Parts: sequence; structure tokens; C-alpha cells
Amino acid sequence: MPSAKPITDIGLYYEKSWQHIEGLQMSKELADLGYSWVRKIGAKRCLDLGCGDGSNCISLKKIVPEVKGCDISPNAVIKASKKGINAKVVDLNQKKFPYKKSSFDLVWLTDVIEHVFWPDSLLSNIYEILTKNGYLFLTTPNVSWFINRFQILNGNTLYDIHPQHIHWFNQKRLLEILTNHGFKIVNFSSYKRIVPYPLSLKFPSLDKLNFVGPPDNIFSHTYAVLARR
Repeated sequence: MPSAKPITDIGLYYEKSWQHIEGLQMSKELADLGYSWVRKIGAKRCLDLGCGDGSNCISLKKIVPEVKGCDISPNAVIKASKKGINAKVVDLNQKKFPYKKSSFDLVWLTDVIEHVFWPDSLLSNIYEILTKNGYLFLTTPNVSWFINRFQILNGNTLYDIHPQHIHWFNQKRLLEILTNHGFKIVNFSSYKRIVPYPLSLKFPSLDKLNFVGPPDNIFSHTYAVLARR
């Protein structure tokens, strides 16, 4: 696999990306799982960090009375705003978020933590803006997924696999960083991708072999966690 083109300006990269991408930028299966978990907790105020064009916010608004979003890309925020989402431009790499303490009882963070420079700072900020007993729903890819292992054995690096991912997590590291920041794990699941993309796209019948199930370090492609402050 040829080396990926270096990313020199993270903000500019996502701004250009959102000029042409649209829709849900995560596993639909895990998004649906997240919605089902959120329905059970009775959240009133939700913040979608890294909201993109607001696709998740639209679904969350059917469950949570008040939903706000933010993204590093002005293009993404414009798209979200056109859908009626209260969204603004926020760089999650900054030291402090422009939100008051204890202002949300749910933070939605899907396929985002791997893109920030300082995950510990991100989680500290999330803990601060959550109410007592507020919830964090988080998804992130599993670095130990078997296809990643094959890629590395074949001479590729993690940068070759996904240059936008600054940090990677396996099951142990993900649970460790959450508990280190005071979060209590409520639910933990994963999307098991046995048939990788684009093979599942070429042969749709094989996609039924991919499913939501208990997390592991081999077949889990992406983890999903519901944690409480």
C-alpha cells in the first residue's frame, strides 16, 4: 500500500472533507445501538461532539428534547444548521470547551476520540460539562481488529491504514482511559466486522455475517461504550 499523503493542517483537512461528504460517518448498527441505550436513560440535554452535518443530531432529537452539536469544520456546521441543528464551530483540541459546567446530561462522541491530539484533555472537558450522573456515549475503532493485524504483518503502519487517526484504542486501553477520568462503564458492546469492506459491498449477502455483539480484541471492528459520570 502506498504511503498516504501527509496531513499538515487538521482543520483544513476536515473543512475540505465536508465539502463533499454527507450523512452518517459511523456504523449505522452502532448508531442504532446508541439510540436504544439513550432511550433508556431519559436524557434532556445532549451535545454531539464532532456532529458533522447533523445526521446523528436529527435522530437524537427524536429521543432527547434539546440537542446541540459542534464540529471543527465550518462546512459541516453550515450543513447541520440548515437541518435545524443548533451547531457551532469548536476545535476539540482546545484546552477548554465553550460550554458551561454541568450543562448537558448526555454527550455523544462517535468515531471522534481517535481524531483528537489529546484524548485525556477531551475526556476531562466532557466530564466537566456533564451533569452529575450524566452519560457519555462513545464509539471508536479497535486497533487490534484482525484486518489491522494482517495489514501490519504485511508491512503497513497504522498511518498507512488510517492517516486521520491520531490515537488508536483496544479494549483494555479504552476502558482504562475512561475509568481514569472517573467514568463508570454502564454498557459495552461492539460491531463485529467479520467480512471487511469493500468485500461486503461487492457481496451484500456476506454482510449478514457482520453484527453487533460482545467486545473482543480480534473481530470487533468498532467499540461502543455508554459510561456515566
